[in-house]
Amino acid sequence: MKPRASAPTTRVPVTTNRSQKNHQRIGKLPAPDRPRFDWRRVLSALATLLTSLLVLTAVVVVGWLFVTTPLWVVAAFVALAGLPFVLTYAAVQFAGLLVAVGER
Repeated sequence: MKPRASAPTTRVPVTTNRSQKNHQRIGKLPAPDRPRFDWRRVLSALATLLTSLLVLTAVVVVGWLFVTTPLWVVAAFVALAGLPFVLTYAAVQFAGLLVAVGER
């Protein structure tokens, strides 16, 4: 008896999506110039986070003090905080006056 001839098999191409192709290509990529984990980015993110937390804490504390303390205490604190700037401005103006008088 003659063996039965099977139908010719057609090879069905297996379709791969883009992520599978990228995964297959990973081994062929050149080594990256810099490491994937960068400490500078981590430190920058930590500094940003700590700065924002510090500012938020300062805003909350100043707001709480402003609500709970009498107005004259707040005014005195603001005046004392601004005093160095006022004194610096006065010193610069006085130095300018001395220079102007000396040039005459």
